Amino acid sequence: MAEPTPPLFQFCAGGQPMPKDSEGKAKTIRILSFGPPYMRAFHLNWIAFMFTFISTFAPAALLPVIRDSLDLTRVDVGNAGIAAVVGAVASRVMMGNLVDMYGPRYGFGFLLLLTSRCCCCCCCSCSYGFGFLLLLT
Repeated sequence: MAEPTPPLFQFCAGGQPMPKDSEGKAKTIRILSFGPPYMRAFHLNWIAFMFTFISTFAPAALLPVIRDSLDLTRVDVGNAGIAAVVGAVASRVMMGNLVDMYGPRYGFGFLLLLTSRCCCCCCCSCSYGFGFLLLLT
């Protein structure tokens, strides 16, 4: 007789070991646990996803404030939009190659390390030219 399949989302007590399948993957999910390796990877991934989501879409929502504080012209805003689209396409192509070569964990980690400096430098720019120079360095 076949063993019954456990439910996809089963909450386990914190002190119990995480049940694994034959491939070493977790069978249950403990949302409030940060234990290694399964739940730590889960929480770090959703936090990293939220950081990338916010850093990608926040400048568009804040465009009126950014445009006024940096004295941007319509041409500057258009160039920034074009650069954002080109950057998104290039990062997706690069991420695809990294995932194919090294897997999603190392590919995503490398991309975060590579782009985190650029995201942090956005808050330091005081003019259009200075912000561009910060991103180049």
